[in-house]
Amino acid sequence: MILWAILLVCWTPTYLAYFPGIFGYDAPNQMQQILGLIPISAHHPLTHTAILGVFLEGGKLLFGDYNSGVAAFCLMQGIAVTGSIAYAFLLMKMKKTPFPIMIVCFLGCVFHPLLQVLAFNTTKDILFGVVFLHFTIRCYLWLTKQEEKTKKDMFWLIFWGIMTCLLRNQGKYIVLVLLVLCLLICRKERKFFISLGTVVIISQLFFTISTNVFGVVKTDVREMLSIPIQQMAFVCSQHMEDG
Repeated sequence: MILWAILLVCWTPTYLAYFPGIFGYDAPNQMQQILGLIPISAHHPLTHTAILGVFLEGGKLLFGDYNSGVAAFCLMQGIAVTGSIAYAFLLMKMKKTPFPIMIVCFLGCVFHPLLQVLAFNTTKDILFGVVFLHFTIRCYLWLTKQEEKTKKDMFWLIFWGIMTCLLRNQGKYIVLVLLVLCLLICRKERKFFISLGTVVIISQLFFTISTNVFGVVKTDVREMLSIPIQQMAFVCSQHMEDG
């Protein structure tokens, strides 16, 4: 809690400097979907679009403008990011990480400008980073825990795994790779295998229902697996007259 408080205090000037927040590169397209100007698609994670939409519409409803919703979203996200970092340091302490290393790492988190700026950006990568950190920690704790795993351990592993898939379209591939590695290397960890399998099944059900029942436009898988090609295509489209 002390580390969390320190991070919040040190990052507050950045939040105020960019107030109400940075409406990141994906947010305009998501906002068009939220306002019904374009069809809802899976190009950006539906879960993130829904969360952003709740804050934007809430700001409009309560305060009369969408900027208030952006400010509330960025504040929530900043709290989530700093809380996740503080939780990671708690794990480092539990694992008896040398104190000098913890101090250096913590100071890096406190003063790193990129972390602070991105924490108050509405793009989907930030919340994904939060849930992926927790999912990674849960996997690490599971595989290093000597005692019998409990239902609580399974619940949190499954929860953060599902959120990893729902907040980034490529998240399910991360879990699938872990599932295969578990099958090849950690065959004795049956509960771990079952938990990862549950994550894949529930996530796939969500994607299937959203597409086939609610009519969400499905995007081409090749597109999200070809980020460099997307970037080159974007640059070419913006500078065709230069060539």
